[in-house]
Amino acid sequence: MCLLEEGDIKNTEVRLHDIIRDMALWIASDYDGKKDSWIVQAGHRLRTVVNSEFDLRRWKNATRISLMCNFLDSLPSLPCCSDLSVLVLQQNFHFKEMPPSLCLSMASLKYLDLSWTQIEELPAEFCSLANLQYLNLADSHIVLLPENFGDLNRLVFLNLSYTNRLRSIPSDVISRLSMLKVLYLYQSKYSGFEMELSENCGKKTGELSLTELKCFDTGLSLGLTVRSVHTLRMLALLPNTYVHLLGIEQLEGESTVHLNLQSTVTVLNFRMCLSIEKLSIELAEDHDPENATPHLEYLTFWRLPMLASVNVGMELLYIRMVSIVENNGLSDITWILKLPQLEHLDLSFCSNLKYALGNSDNGVDRDAMQGNKEVHGLSKLRILQLNHLPKLERICTLKLVCPCLEYIDVFACPLLKELPFQPGSSGITFLKQIRGEEYWWNSLQWDSDTTCKLFLPFYKVFEKNLETFEPALGTNPFVQASSSFFAHRKPMMRTAVQFSSYLSLLFGAQTSTR
Repeated sequence: MCLLEEGDIKNTEVRLHDIIRDMALWIASDYDGKKDSWIVQAGHRLRTVVNSEFDLRRWKNATRISLMCNFLDSLPSLPCCSDLSVLVLQQNFHFKEMPPSLCLSMASLKYLDLSWTQIEELPAEFCSLANLQYLNLADSHIVLLPENFGDLNRLVFLNLSYTNRLRSIPSDVISRLSMLKVLYLYQSKYSGFEMELSENCGKKTGELSLTELKCFDTGLSLGLTVRSVHTLRMLALLPNTYVHLLGIEQLEGESTVHLNLQSTVTVLNFRMCLSIEKLSIELAEDHDPENATPHLEYLTFWRLPMLASVNVGMELLYIRMVSIVENNGLSDITWILKLPQLEHLDLSFCSNLKYALGNSDNGVDRDAMQGNKEVHGLSKLRILQLNHLPKLERICTLKLVCPCLEYIDVFACPLLKELPFQPGSSGITFLKQIRGEEYWWNSLQWDSDTTCKLFLPFYKVFEKNLETFEPALGTNPFVQASSSFFAHRKPMMRTAVQFSSYLSLLFGAQTSTR
């Protein structure tokens, strides 16, 4: 038995075997001779946490508490939790309040996770947590940060991603967090940093600005969503900042965009850019040669209806996932053949896509196709999703050699009559499942009866619409059903677009085996 097992996403996730996990918790709960120093009640359907004197004593002695994935709406006002250093409350979807007295009683707290909760504000007493180093408010209902939030001067990690209700981060609050190393505002509705001056009166807005981030001399890792070319340019000029997660959305009046990407960016998401027709993405020249290795792994185009041309620089070799959704201007995506590490391709709701590969006017892409009978550019591809492509006639004009391909999912592609794959040692060797509507499968044309028979055992009827969800980031899947801990996890792509639950929903238990 291994300590760590492969998770649902190969080379991305790991998990503990249940027995190993239980043993680790048993050992940790009696660490240093302090019985019950760890309390782990994740996914226990709890609505309250202290029902007896015994529970009260446990809380007083605890150093680490995990109550994630329950039904808590608040915590009790406990007299003293002086040894508590870790408190995990994520995915308590009804949780709305941190009692002020509890904040005052947790003087040693270093790690607090309030992601996926309904908490809207933090009490003033929260800012007395002088030892707090990690705070996760991603996907919460937080509306504003308190004025004295800057008193948390030991804070190293602050995650405000997907805070759709966040309206205010007062100026000088972030700059006072002198030990801050990571600030994530990716896909947050907060846009105060894009308004350096008020349009109405010409005075400072009193909100966080990008220039405020210049004070972090030792380096600051960022996750941001920007909505103007001006902000992108300002971001590129910030010293000692390293963007990891970059969202670009609602750019107006820009038909041609040339993006010089920092090598530190792992996720790039274009969303709702209605006027972009041509897009070029290249690696910027880093001042530090040691940081010049590109890290981009996840690339998403979500609702770019005019996009007709994409050029990805040859140096961006490590992209593992490409998601293209509602891009009606695209008629070809042959440029993906330049991505040798591509593992997951999602094409959805692209109404004009006729030939996915092989119809490009780009000389480099065309050269990859001409003079060949087979295409070897997708040697790492594991997952292929084709959803609502009404004009798609062919995936590729040549045979595709995809030895690692495991899952093929096709829905609402009525004109697609061929699969350009060859089973066996010369083509697909790890195929696990093909899903599609029965009428589509019956209409497929095969080069021989033998090929049809080889693919048939992998086919599964799929009549229900494959929903394509907007890509998102975060750290954890979350529970909807109450019958078990991870009984049902919403199919979103989280944390550098990790999507284990997404695959589990698509392909069932087979995803965890190989």
